Amino acid sequence: MAIVIVEHHKRAFSSCVTHRWLLDAGQLHPYQENDAELEPALLGITGGRTKLNASAMQAPVIHAEPFKVGFSGQPLLFQSAALRLYPGEIVALTGDNGTGKSTLLKCLAGIQADVGNLGISVLNQRPKLGVYGHQLALLHQRPSRQLFESSVIEEMQFSLKRYGLPLERAPQMLARLGLSALASQSPHQLSYGQQHLVALASLACLQPQILLLDDPFAGLDSGFFCQVAKLILTLSEQGCAIVLASHRPLDLLPIDQVWHISDKRMQCFAGDGLTQNEAYSRVG
Repeated sequence: MAIVIVEHHKRAFSSCVTHRWLLDAGQLHPYQENDAELEPALLGITGGRTKLNASAMQAPVIHAEPFKVGFSGQPLLFQSAALRLYPGEIVALTGDNGTGKSTLLKCLAGIQADVGNLGISVLNQRPKLGVYGHQLALLHQRPSRQLFESSVIEEMQFSLKRYGLPLERAPQMLARLGLSALASQSPHQLSYGQQHLVALASLACLQPQILLLDDPFAGLDSGFFCQVAKLILTLSEQGCAIVLASHRPLDLLPIDQVWHISDKRMQCFAGDGLTQNEAYSRVG
């Protein structure tokens, strides 16, 4: 059987494929991997990151003593060590499929039903739907679930209008991400990767204190990967705390903490500004 796999991440399946083709500018030709392909662009992004000093902050934006996560009447999903997340920090939330990464993000946002009170404090409140306004934003794993306007620009401006924020942030964000040409298009007719970008851009316009991202690089090619990585680092420098769940290795993106779920336990330890690949090596 011959198998053809379509994938944006050029290094995916490198250990098992026999041929690789690149579709570029309407031309299909053999692809030769360049190990330094993404590094110059990302080095320019991460090299000058200014990390906020967590010890100088009055309080973490997320904190919890050890807790357990499980649905009512169901087996334990996982138990966690104590959590502390400070403004400007970037957390890599890691673990296999089904371990509870998306569930944890929804718990932090206050939208996960049937889990009870976990004892987690987010922005000094118990997580609950509707209490955070524009201060907390969640990017769902399936972006189509949070796109409902008839055009991209209307989608971008919906929450800005709702919270009384400057509408000009929307076209500025589209221009920053190279998406201005999509402004009048329906978000429902975009590709999966474009929908992910529009959904993330809509949240970034709010300039939240906490940004929860469920696999934000899914469906993105290398160019948009760099754009989103740069946006994440800029938000971090502005004091936004970011929890990022991803199955894709994030080469050169500095990580301040790793929350890793395996064997029904979530371990939390410092990333010390390492890249995600380096931080993974600390997971025991």
